Amino acid sequence: MELLVALALGLVVIAAALGFLLQILRAGSEIVLSARLQQELRTSMAVVVAEVRRARAGGGDVVASPGCLVGTGIAISLRDGALRVARGPGVDCEAAGEGMGSPAVRMTALRFTHEVSVNDRRVQVELAGALRSSPAFFSLREVRLRQVVALRSNGGG
Repeated sequence: MELLVALALGLVVIAAALGFLLQILRAGSEIVLSARLQQELRTSMAVVVAEVRRARAGGGDVVASPGCLVGTGIAISLRDGALRVARGPGVDCEAAGEGMGSPAVRMTALRFTHEVSVNDRRVQVELAGALRSSPAFFSLREVRLRQVVALRSNGGG
């Protein structure tokens, strides 16, 4: 009888230890996934910011709409969960362009705000994304970044 009680207690202790180990592994995986998502978005934002800065090269106008920015020979947009950059004369938001970013991250939002009346040299960029295939336990569903970009030239003035 004492042997059965000892075995039962041993099984309870082992089950608790395994549960604790699984929680630690899950937390570690979530930290790694979160860091990857953050890094992918920061990298994508850095590329978008560099392209936005170049969008006004030569003093041309920048036209910003919520999901697209068109400048001198460049258009930046969001299509099918990926950032797109189209280059060339006369490009617009419908131009196919090349995809940017990691295939592991689905971009969920891209917004440009360029208020000419406030400051013609600044564009606010908002970018959001999520992992394309995240495990059920992953609590960070979407990350949002926001950055104000100073345009390179004063545009004809």
